[in-house]
Amino acid sequence: MRTIAASAGRFLRRFLVFTVIALVVLGFGLIVSEQGAKRPSFTVQAQHTAAQAAAELAGNAQLLAGNGRQDIFHSASEVLNQHAALLRVPGPAGTTQPSPLSTHTQGTPDEGKFIAALRTSAERNLAVAELADPGIARLLASVGTAQWVLANEISPAPESVPASEASPSTPTTDPLCLEADGSDTETLAVRSLRRAEHLATYAYEVAAGRLGAPAFEDKIALHRAATDQLAEFLKALCDETPPTVEAYALDPGYFTDPASSLDTMESQIIVAYADLISLSNGAVRHWAISRLKSATLAQRHPGTAPDPTPGIEGHASPGPPLTGRTP
Repeated sequence: MRTIAASAGRFLRRFLVFTVIALVVLGFGLIVSEQGAKRPSFTVQAQHTAAQAAAELAGNAQLLAGNGRQDIFHSASEVLNQHAALLRVPGPAGTTQPSPLSTHTQGTPDEGKFIAALRTSAERNLAVAELADPGIARLLASVGTAQWVLANEISPAPESVPASEASPSTPTTDPLCLEADGSDTETLAVRSLRRAEHLATYAYEVAAGRLGAPAFEDKIALHRAATDQLAEFLKALCDETPPTVEAYALDPGYFTDPASSLDTMESQIIVAYADLISLSNGAVRHWAISRLKSATLAQRHPGTAPDPTPGIEGHASPGPPLTGRTP
């Protein structure tokens, strides 16, 4: 009887110990899960950081507007406020906290430091766009491009538009590519964009022949290089490069107003690159971001504010005039 009682006692003690351990482990797991659930993703963090930076830059631009260059900085403030609104994260994560280093409480900010901060924000947005989720990646790349162009317009020493991008290393074609059908969205987007770039090359060649404009030589070289790079990406994506088209049927309006038609064509290509950013990864997305930036810079009209969201249809609009550029 004593043996049975002792055994029952030992069993009860073991049961209680295991129960306590299970409750501790379960409680710890719930805490970890709750903390993990509250931790925002990389994309949300990047979006929130970009929104905060845009809001602070917008406020500083408005302060600078009262310092002798009202029009240009007022326009900059409007563009940056649009960025802050588009990037704002809903809910508590999107609450903007004032920076302890904010110049809002230190009087009018320094113009040179403002331009440097604007470039930093632009480059950070372009960099994180390479790793963010598709939709936000496109928005971050678009906003980063607009901020880079805006810094160029404000700066007394704007950076020049690169003649061409250095192509990233492209993966070699895998032997398994022979079994691929080339139907995925990234491949289709690259294929469509290659056709658009080749069409643009042809359109500029026709314009150069009709108008004899030497300025078109750079455009032809840029679009031809992009066409070749996209062909390399198609090989890496296991897709057969479509045969080269010798000529295209151009819109009738092209022959009455070629400059306007070419400008429209460039705008459509910029939209296509923004779309490609959200449909691609790795080397393709990296290059698409670079091309979005250079294509937007190449199309810009000096003296006007940039489109706040280049390449994103539905938000695009011509920028207001910018005046007061430092000579």
